[in-house]
Amino acid sequence: MRKIGSALALLIVGSFLVSFIAVPANAVTTPTASWEVGDKWAMGKEMDIGANFTEMKGEIEDMIEGYLNLTVNKLDVDGTACFYALLEVTSETATTYAVTSKVAMKLDTKIDVSVSGMLPAAGTYSYGDNPFSPTSTVNKQSKTVTVDVSEKLGVVVTSTAIVQKSTHAISNITVDTTGALTLEVDATNIPNVNNSNGQQVISYKNYDLGAKACIDMIVYMDFQPALDLFQLPVAKGELWYTNSSTMTISGQVTGFVDAHGLEDEWKESIFTEEFVNATGSSDFPINLDKLNSEDPKITNGHFGPVTSEIPSMKMKCLSTSVTHEVNGVSKEYYVIEVNDAQRILYCPTLGFMCGGAITTDTQDMPFELPEGADMVTGILGDEFSLDPMSTDTAASEISSIESYTSSVEKEAKGESSIADFFLKSPYLGTLMVIGAAACIGIILYIGTRGRKAAP
Repeated sequence: MRKIGSALALLIVGSFLVSFIAVPANAVTTPTASWEVGDKWAMGKEMDIGANFTEMKGEIEDMIEGYLNLTVNKLDVDGTACFYALLEVTSETATTYAVTSKVAMKLDTKIDVSVSGMLPAAGTYSYGDNPFSPTSTVNKQSKTVTVDVSEKLGVVVTSTAIVQKSTHAISNITVDTTGALTLEVDATNIPNVNNSNGQQVISYKNYDLGAKACIDMIVYMDFQPALDLFQLPVAKGELWYTNSSTMTISGQVTGFVDAHGLEDEWKESIFTEEFVNATGSSDFPINLDKLNSEDPKITNGHFGPVTSEIPSMKMKCLSTSVTHEVNGVSKEYYVIEVNDAQRILYCPTLGFMCGGAITTDTQDMPFELPEGADMVTGILGDEFSLDPMSTDTAASEISSIESYTSSVEKEAKGESSIADFFLKSPYLGTLMVIGAAACIGIILYIGTRGRKAAP
């Protein structure tokens, strides 16, 4: 049950962090300054993964060719990663504001790798043979290893935070998340090594692997006492610690996770007795509506109420600042460092948080990543920043990602869009059929005329 609980905790923490980004702070000079319903601001970033990878490409090629004595035929990474947030003050009471945010994230990546060279022939070897060493004298054969990866991920998060007017501390947050994923991996001649009785049995396998998932989750979070992040006013060089708070969480998760092409031993490591008891699934697809756990308590995808202590966080406003231009207007932003690692941008003249910077150094991540994840995060660059931007631009980008997420969801669910292809504007399928029918008709007409005219 611990693994299920950890996975759920990660989802909740992730949702909380997104909402944390979305919660504004007050102005420095007037801690009780008011907002108006309809006030909006936005932040975002789009990253060219392929361009970032190009900077690492030469180093990786040198490693493959130098240490493994293999020739790199192709090593292409293409894709984009983007993240946008649009926030708006949507309502108010005598004592609180409601701040609604819509956050959208997209990842669309393709990887195409091909290397060739002399690799050990399939067979049994001793460890002393060191068969994969370029200097090994074992029997070798010419092999070409290929890997093609295609990944699509779309996530849309809508949250509403209730913020106290007097302090701008957070009383509660409601987070509604929709996400969809498809992943396909085709690989040929992948070395497979089994160690047995002091020997290595080498074979080569082809793989056709895939995974898809659709997840919908709604989370309700209440904070007692209200979470006061900024303890206004904020000044350059100031150091403070947020208050501790007790967070009470409840919610529901629905959806599924599916996969194909997995080896039997891989499935065995996934579908343990504990996992089967918790999910009700002994094979893919895994139905999240049937998710059950005792710690934390989850019944058919419903969880909570669960209480969790939020410890005090170290906050420091650096003595330096940065400037960003939005809609032709330049503004100064303070940089606030959270727990000596992640950074957020705070605008004293606008009175709210308008951006942030997350380091991709796995040592400074707020949660632990799997071993080897630095190879992936390195492609994103040293830092993933969210910059202040036009609300109109953010709204347009978020709308596009919502459509993208919907298409990925249809693909993951196996819902063919063939009906839309024929029946919705611009009716491309219908036009193609009409065009094909016309061509066939013309061909038959000419052919028939030719035969009738022959003597």
